[in-house]
Amino acid sequence: MLPKPEKNKKTKIEQQDIFEKINQEKNIRLKRNCLLISIFLTIGLSFLFYSFNRIQFWLKNFSFSYQKMPKISASNPINSVNDIIKKDNNDWLIIVKTPTTYFSNKNKEISPDNYFSVLQEATPSSSSLVSSVLPQGINYKQSIKDLESKYTYTTQIILPKNSFYIHLEISGLSDISQSASKIPQIIKKIYWETVPLI
Repeated sequence: MLPKPEKNKKTKIEQQDIFEKINQEKNIRLKRNCLLISIFLTIGLSFLFYSFNRIQFWLKNFSFSYQKMPKISASNPINSVNDIIKKDNNDWLIIVKTPTTYFSNKNKEISPDNYFSVLQEATPSSSSLVSSVLPQGINYKQSIKDLESKYTYTTQIILPKNSFYIHLEISGLSDISQSASKIPQIIKKIYWETVPLI
């Protein structure tokens, strides 16, 4: 009967050894998993900060090039050029005709069709006196009359869905060619004020 307790002791020691090995394996697995998680978190956070830094750098140094559209008002498009023509010594007549209405800088009643009849025989073209200041893809019909005391520029601006007319007439005793050099700037302002109205 004495040998039996020794067997029990042996089995208890063996069982304790097995439990210790299992606990050691669990600890090793837990440490390994913690190490892998910390490595992946470190790599992930490093990549996240690097990406954030690159995006910030790209946004700071990259500039978009686009043409800003001028402010648009729903009033008379000719009002946008009043400051230019008031500073000029010559007399200006400006008429803008859209499919539904017309605008003029003169208070008198006018018949706009009389001014734009000169364009009936003109052929559409993609180049004009003002094509450099307006968006690409626009077709124009134009008529230019340069007399001694009078300069007339009449154009039809043909857009994909619609068109409108602009008539500029400069008369006076001052240097008309200097006044005529302002036409592209004036047409550009009138264009951006008129397009939303048609």
